[in-house]
Amino acid sequence: TSATCDDGTCGEMLAKGLSVPRVKELRESMEKLGCVTPKRFFACRPCENESIIAGFVYDGENKVVLCSDNIEKFNIKQEHVDRTLIHELIHAYDHCRAEMDWKNCLHIACSEIRAANL
Repeated sequence: TSATCDDGTCGEMLAKGLSVPRVKELRESMEKLGCVTPKRFFACRPCENESIIAGFVYDGENKVVLCSDNIEKFNIKQEHVDRTLIHELIHAYDHCRAEMDWKNCLHIACSEIRAANL
């Protein structure tokens, strides 16, 4: 499988989200650029007191993380998880195609605008 999932809601939603056509398209586009999504590129894990649903983590081991505790806590629906996966994959795509400086506000703003609109 292409994801690491904990048992339960997050893992099930992640598995369903990975079959969404736009998610597949973004992953294929990254692979064409040479950024193959490794086996553990997607993960569910607790985010411990952060009020977020997911994030693209780029420090060393790039991955998209879904916050298993908050998905259950905030009763997040599958459609939200699907949109979130797409949003975070756009950040991952930007990281792959460009020399993103995630400390540069202009780089972050550009990626956020793209993720919000694509």
